[in-house]
Amino acid sequence: MASFKFLACLIFTFISFTVIAQIKTSDTPNWVLKQNYTTTIDIASDEIDYGYVVLLSDEQIHVPKQKHYNRVVKKITDNLGIQDVAEIAEIYDPTYQTITFHNIDVIRNGDVINKLDINNFQVIRRESSSESYIYDGRLTAMINLSDIRKDDILDYSYTISGFNPIHNGNFSGIFSLNDYVYINTSSLRLLSNTNLEYKLFNSDLKPRYTTSNGLKDYLWFSEKVNSVNFDNEAPIWLIEHQYLIVSNYQNWKNVIDWGIDIYNINDKISTELKAKIDAILSNKAMEHEQIIATLEFVQNEIRYLGLEDGIGSYKPFSPNKVFNQRFGDCKDKTLLMVTMLRAMNIEAYPMLVSTTFGKNLPKILPSPKVFDHVVVKVIDKSGREIYYDPTITNQKGRYDNIYFPNYEYGLVISEETNDLEKIQSFSNNLIEVYDEFYLEAVGKGATLKVKTIYNEYEADKMRNYYKNSSTSSIKKDFKAYYSNYYENVEVIEAPIIKDDSLNNEITIYEHYKLEDIWEEVLADDDNIGVTFTPTTISDILVLPTEQSKTKELALYYPIAKRHTINVKLPEAWNISPIDYNIYSKDFYYEFEGNYNPSSRELNLMSYYKNQNDYVSPENYAQYYRDIKTLESKLSYYIYIPKSYVASYANGKKNINSSELATSFIKNLFLFLILPIIVILLIVLIIIVVKRNSKT
Repeated sequence: MASFKFLACLIFTFISFTVIAQIKTSDTPNWVLKQNYTTTIDIASDEIDYGYVVLLSDEQIHVPKQKHYNRVVKKITDNLGIQDVAEIAEIYDPTYQTITFHNIDVIRNGDVINKLDINNFQVIRRESSSESYIYDGRLTAMINLSDIRKDDILDYSYTISGFNPIHNGNFSGIFSLNDYVYINTSSLRLLSNTNLEYKLFNSDLKPRYTTSNGLKDYLWFSEKVNSVNFDNEAPIWLIEHQYLIVSNYQNWKNVIDWGIDIYNINDKISTELKAKIDAILSNKAMEHEQIIATLEFVQNEIRYLGLEDGIGSYKPFSPNKVFNQRFGDCKDKTLLMVTMLRAMNIEAYPMLVSTTFGKNLPKILPSPKVFDHVVVKVIDKSGREIYYDPTITNQKGRYDNIYFPNYEYGLVISEETNDLEKIQSFSNNLIEVYDEFYLEAVGKGATLKVKTIYNEYEADKMRNYYKNSSTSSIKKDFKAYYSNYYENVEVIEAPIIKDDSLNNEITIYEHYKLEDIWEEVLADDDNIGVTFTPTTISDILVLPTEQSKTKELALYYPIAKRHTINVKLPEAWNISPIDYNIYSKDFYYEFEGNYNPSSRELNLMSYYKNQNDYVSPENYAQYYRDIKTLESKLSYYIYIPKSYVASYANGKKNINSSELATSFIKNLFLFLILPIIVILLIVLIIIVVKRNSKT
């Protein structure tokens, strides 16, 4: 045992020295153009975020040498900034990169303190995407600096050597020209032996262009760069940074050719994988059945796990390997599904998509780096184009209506493809809710029965939810939902879930007892009432707090909700029918309310649908007015004077309509008709008196 401990210790020590050996130190490379900075900042102290400013952000890339130099100079303006500035943490991929530090200096009162000590570094594997089951193998070279104080200036620089060999010498990149904090001086320099295409977003900064020794030198230089003004209500695809995109890919066809090579795995299908394919073919005679069977296998039996170090960040593993290990990331699962379908003589291709850039893809320069996800495109024998995401689980439905996310654009890896492809989404994701309220005596409680039908993606989400939750958890969650709207909610029956997998429709039945449903009417202490709200619609409304906007406002899309509320009243009520529509460019809403006096039933139907996934700035004013109108009309309430309830509370269980009518007539006589009669009598007496005086 002792020898084993010694061996383990020796191995750990060897690994530690090996990792530390990956961090090197050297002087600044001679190809780097030194940039100066000033300590004078043109920003008010109360405008500084995070307690520090960046005096210099200097980034230089030598493409032929595959070197990426960075220099950062930060000034701490508040003790809050010490925490961030005192830790240096830089990421690199050890499979093809090394990191070299050139200096770490602290400037205090004009004195330079050297903080670069290789022995103070730690190399850790953080795996920031592990919660998404993605492990990229990158390392973080980290050093925590001692004795850092307010007003200190930290100046450090380093170079990362090595480009991912998967790009075969091609170069492209996405660079941010601003950051979360104020930058006094910003410099980005690219050295290339070929012409570089570039495109700017949210900036009109022109590069300084020179040539020297056969190299083309591009320099983007700016001063007094304000921090990014993020809008939490903006769509994910909205570009808010000042971005510079650079690429030497001439067109999307170049990227497709690169992708064909990446996804061209020439391994012969293994015996085990072939047996699975043959099993599907023998059990499923129709093409659409084979597609569904393959999709369900890849989605549900190949778990999602990404090991993406080095070229693995782009190149998928062999389908044989993925099949045997029963796990893979998006590109692994995609290639496995494509391979299986092609073996069944079904036309299928990998398709690159972007979950972030989305509808902005056509505006962006061609590059593999703009994509972060891979899905499957299938063309059936009738020529119909269908898209599948093999990373989603528990999807149901017919083969031609399986929900596919709204990725907007994709790049199909096929020799017949030359450009981006627009992806049409026809999903409504309809949710239908039927609430049945049975009100007891006025002022008392009620029972509530709820029937909810989920379709398409909403059904997929609900299926994943109930498969991952116990019955008691579901019961607790559902009760908590209604407790947000009513007090003293009691579950009469646990939710009943029915799953129609063929139509991808999930129906859930709920049953509750509501002890307290009547409340005082706001600003009217004399009345009590009940409010009926289509809660599932109010849940998705985006209610802005600003009357004007300069950026797009994100909406939940695609979604449609029909919420019907049926109320069985304890007594007859004086209710008039009502209906209205709100036609907005970005959403549609209709409401219809009817009352049946004979059955004492009130029926309220609300329908809401978002027409777009965002509100444009030019449409925002109209949206603001329309959504505020909807907000004011969304809830429907009935009310009754407290006096009626109190007068019949003792000895009577409820109020009948004849008594309510009699009481109303009495009040009408006392407060309206009687005063009119008195006034008429007074007028008549005055007339008679005047006539007598004349005579």
